[in-house]
Amino acid sequence: MSEHSSIKSTTHSSSTSEANSPRRRQPAHGRSNVAATGLRQGLDYAALKLVGLYNKTNLNTPSKGHMGASGGVQSLGSTAQERAAGRLAVADCIIKDNLHKDDDRVFSMAEPIDAAAKAKATTIIEVTAQAMERLRNLDHTIDEAYADHSSITELDSKLGSFIPGIIRWTQKTSGSSTPPRESSIYSSIAEFVLFVACCVRYSTDTEASVPENDGSTDQRRAGPRLILPGSSYDFQPTGIEDAERVDVVLGACSFDTPVAPQPIKDYADMFGIIEVKRSRGFEKALSQLLVYSRNLYAWQGNRRYLWGLTVCNTEVHAYLMLNDAVHMSPAMDVTTADGRRGFISLLVHWSLCLEDQLGYDPTIRRIGDTKQYEIDCADDEDIDGAFSTYVTKMSLKSADSIIGRHTRCYVARLKATGEHDNVSGEIDVTDLDVVIKDAWPPASMEHDLVLDPRSEILLMRTIAAKLEGKEHDLMYPKLLIGGH
Repeated sequence: MSEHSSIKSTTHSSSTSEANSPRRRQPAHGRSNVAATGLRQGLDYAALKLVGLYNKTNLNTPSKGHMGASGGVQSLGSTAQERAAGRLAVADCIIKDNLHKDDDRVFSMAEPIDAAAKAKATTIIEVTAQAMERLRNLDHTIDEAYADHSSITELDSKLGSFIPGIIRWTQKTSGSSTPPRESSIYSSIAEFVLFVACCVRYSTDTEASVPENDGSTDQRRAGPRLILPGSSYDFQPTGIEDAERVDVVLGACSFDTPVAPQPIKDYADMFGIIEVKRSRGFEKALSQLLVYSRNLYAWQGNRRYLWGLTVCNTEVHAYLMLNDAVHMSPAMDVTTADGRRGFISLLVHWSLCLEDQLGYDPTIRRIGDTKQYEIDCADDEDIDGAFSTYVTKMSLKSADSIIGRHTRCYVARLKATGEHDNVSGEIDVTDLDVVIKDAWPPASMEHDLVLDPRSEILLMRTIAAKLEGKEHDLMYPKLLIGGH
């Protein structure tokens, strides 16, 4: 599994002097969570951010901000059928060339890094697995499974309501049996997820598990959270004109969210997608999962990498989609106790791990339910590790593929000094427009990120130095901030 690190830079295309940017110390989080896992295929990827002044007259027609709109620049001259066929062809190429099958390390990527959270997850997994097995077999009551826990009465009725659907999906059948309808599998998956969420809710001591806000700028928000299913199945997400329909979706919800299916209709609100097939064989399901999941990159400017699931009858596979590869877990057969425990473990780990382990970039934060983001931009030349925070105004280019650099460009303004994070109201900003480019290009294994001769930041600084003090008719972007 390869490592990618992000580059962010700010540039402008005139001789205007650099913006007077209030700077803060860089958060202590790492730019790439993948580095800690040892899952590499030989290439590192460096996070890059470039920031520069916005000059409207120097921009060609930008790519559309989101994928799937038939009137977008990339869709002109093609039919919906042609676009769908092209996307499936790309997905099939990824499966052929970039898929790593039966990779056990996929599971370790979701395990909480914090020792206390990891120990808590182990306890919840054990309690949840025992509760599910006992209720499935109907030879024990939920009270025994939770003998040492409070809220037994609530759990008794809540967990029991999910068991019929779980049994319907997880019971063994003869080889000659007709596979169940996909529509019946949808609700059973949702009930399995809700069962686990219930156990996470009632087994987690929130006071001990949620760190207090000490005012630090570290945005690697820890759990617990609840992984919950969407309330709609086999539906077309909002904002997509092409006839793409997703089977089941998952949301990473705050811990106080009611344990119930959530009204998730927009790609911007999805944590991951589950593609379901009634028969075994993952290739077709994965191909569709890749087609739909690429929209998560387009609609979520803060997604670093993606998770997804395929359910083919009773076999569940988890997928970790990185910049240069898709890693596929071994099958979890939910007709077996080990398979059910494996699926439970994955859901519990997603609930307690750091937010960036879910694939979210801790330096880019969505503002409430809007399409705006706050983006922290550091500068490689700032030895104090300070950074500036910008608020986006509009998207010039969104990421548009599973494999690649996931380049995004925004028009943004510097966040005013002293303003606190505000997820509901207006945020004060300066009046200077900048362009921010965020990308994850391959980094050299031989050079330091800052000194990599292929670095766009180094190249732009070299050109600026050569042009400084000289008369010329060229218009070239001037770098304000460039950092990895």
